[in-house]
Amino acid sequence: ICLNVVDEVPDSLGKPQFNNLDMAKCDMVIGPLMRENVAIAAPRIDRFGREHVLLTEQPAHHVERGGAVRQAVASEVAATHMLADLIASRHDTDHVMLVVTGASDAVLEQAFEAEFNAAQRSKWQTPQDSLRYALLDTVQADARSVGRLADHVSPYKRNVVVSVAGRSARSMWAALQTELQMNDSSDFVLFAHPELAEMPFVEGRLMEKWRLTLPLTNQIQWQDSLRWEGLEDFRLRMATEPQKYAVLAHDAMLDAGLRRHPWLNVHSWTNPMVWDTLGTSGAWSNVSWSLKRFENLQW
Repeated sequence: ICLNVVDEVPDSLGKPQFNNLDMAKCDMVIGPLMRENVAIAAPRIDRFGREHVLLTEQPAHHVERGGAVRQAVASEVAATHMLADLIASRHDTDHVMLVVTGASDAVLEQAFEAEFNAAQRSKWQTPQDSLRYALLDTVQADARSVGRLADHVSPYKRNVVVSVAGRSARSMWAALQTELQMNDSSDFVLFAHPELAEMPFVEGRLMEKWRLTLPLTNQIQWQDSLRWEGLEDFRLRMATEPQKYAVLAHDAMLDAGLRRHPWLNVHSWTNPMVWDTLGTSGAWSNVSWSLKRFENLQW
């Protein structure tokens, strides 16, 4: 493999440091990271018909450009569908509530509601089944509060509380934690957006009590000794642990190599990428997620 590393930051005159010749000589382009640089690079990549792997979240028009595009950042919509399917299979007769903020993660909230309700309706064989396998109970909230969540809590059934809002609803999550504490006599199970794991106010003891489950991705598999050699090599070269984008770029590069040469004896640092076409353009999205419950103060 011949790797050509080009700085995505424009030079002192404001000109890009990559050109058409760079695109013509390569088989695949990984990056750039910044959205404004993707906008410059994407037309050139498409003109030469090269595979393009994106390492950062991008607007739809940068992703939905055809089957040569791969979005390595795992799709949150796919994680939401996985969460809805799990809850519909394990908690289909419990009282399931979705806290709806209507904020920046509204698309995820709509996706969860549609997936969960479709799964419940598929179980309706008799008129009574609609009561046994009830549709989602939506709690109208916002990014700063949980609305009238307390009015929806059942003292007689298990309450499955779901929110797929991320860091933009940090205040809502703080209010939700307080609200569940105040209803201590009720039985709660909590499912959440992966970014909840990064919020500093979350209390581990309470998360264990409520059996918090999150979809997680891009997690280094430290327990697997097959990964140690590559990780140790990175430490020696960079004098630090690999961070988010380093891990994603490393595994995206190995994934590209394995798709071309499946016999290569290489090991990703995280779980292998899983690709699916979620949009109508044929572009590929990474849907590699795993659902983890918080217990013993760890995932």
